[in-house]
Amino acid sequence: MAENKQLEHVRDFFDYDSIKYRTQRYPVEPRTCDQFSYLARKAYVLEMLDQDGPKEKGKILDIGCGPGIYAKDLLARGWEVWGIDLSPKMIEVAAQSISDVPEPDRQRAHFSVGQVDALTFDAEFFDAVICIGVLSYVESLENSLSEISRVLKPGGRAVLQLSNKISPFEFEVSLKRWIKNILGIDRNLGEEDRLEERVRCTPYIPARFRQVCRQMGFILRDHRYYDFRLPVLNRFSPGTALAVGKRMESFGRSSSIGWLGACYIVKLEKR
Repeated sequence: MAENKQLEHVRDFFDYDSIKYRTQRYPVEPRTCDQFSYLARKAYVLEMLDQDGPKEKGKILDIGCGPGIYAKDLLARGWEVWGIDLSPKMIEVAAQSISDVPEPDRQRAHFSVGQVDALTFDAEFFDAVICIGVLSYVESLENSLSEISRVLKPGGRAVLQLSNKISPFEFEVSLKRWIKNILGIDRNLGEEDRLEERVRCTPYIPARFRQVCRQMGFILRDHRYYDFRLPVLNRFSPGTALAVGKRMESFGRSSSIGWLGACYIVKLEKR
């Protein structure tokens, strides 16, 4: 089935990527717009979670937890953390990522293989859900949001991220794909590039995404754009592109300029 094949491609790519994912995407000092976007994304996700104040934390589900990017930060904030990922190798690395956390805190972290549209948890089990870097790979956005809603308690919060279909970056991606198909370009790809090319990544129009969220019973509490890379500049002058991208981050909540961001984050509340 096409769905199983897509899941297989995604799993293969992130299994391959598991060891170097953290070091390549989350350096101490970003050198590219791509690296800066990952660091900015993490900061925004944690900021949205922190908006509810210092009240006692409960259970949080990290869907697509990868190598445990958020695990230590969530544990430090008092959450009991469940992390799931389609990639078994990512789950192995995630478990290792908290090996230096004190034992009492480490016992509040649970990692397992899983996927967003077939969650194995009871209804209304979690106080919060984060789903970062996942929704652009799913077969059905509606099914995935329905599952997130099912496992959330009423009043629970969800922080979700997706690719922005109307951004200049996505226009460049579509243009390159079109040119490649027209010209029949057949490049000699390395293993990583070959695996990545087999993965289908679906961007969404933010306004349409918000509409689907409302239909699923969510209330929009916050949203912002990020990753303001400029396609041509990013390719030929990465340093300049990074400087411009950093300056543009201040427009993440602008209704007139924000749409230029390649990615989009929302904070939702379940009715």
